[in-house]
Amino acid sequence: MYGATIAPTNNLKLRNIGKNLHNNSKGIRKIDTSKDKVPPGPPNFKRIESREEFDNTISFGTDEYKMVVVRFYATWCKSCRAMQPLFRRLVYRHSDILFVEVTVSDRTKFVIDDLGVEKLPFGHIYVPGIGLAERMSISKKNFPDLVAAMKYHYTSPVALI
Repeated sequence: MYGATIAPTNNLKLRNIGKNLHNNSKGIRKIDTSKDKVPPGPPNFKRIESREEFDNTISFGTDEYKMVVVRFYATWCKSCRAMQPLFRRLVYRHSDILFVEVTVSDRTKFVIDDLGVEKLPFGHIYVPGIGLAERMSISKKNFPDLVAAMKYHYTSPVALI
């Protein structure tokens, strides 16, 4: 009674062979399950992949927007992932500020070498007429400091030059 074995079955409906397969009326198709794909976001949001693109974005952003807020993060960083919803909320609330995300990886070594990013998540605030105005760690604990710095530079008379 307790030692009875169940014979293996070849019925594919009973087995969950491929969790990333979807059966629809046109047949089975593979579903993209990569976590790295994130929707592009609103027009005041940009994701950077190279130093040249970073320089062009900062130059464009300080000409066209009131300021540029940059978030440096890594996909493996738990604290960085926890910050993403807070950062995205700022993106949707402030359409006159350009928000930039830079993934720290082998392709973006300039972040550590040239920009002095000490730890992750890290942030920069660029203001027209000043350039780099703030550098700070932006973990969930000190996120209010980033918001306070944004408000300060947003209302600062130097930023209006």
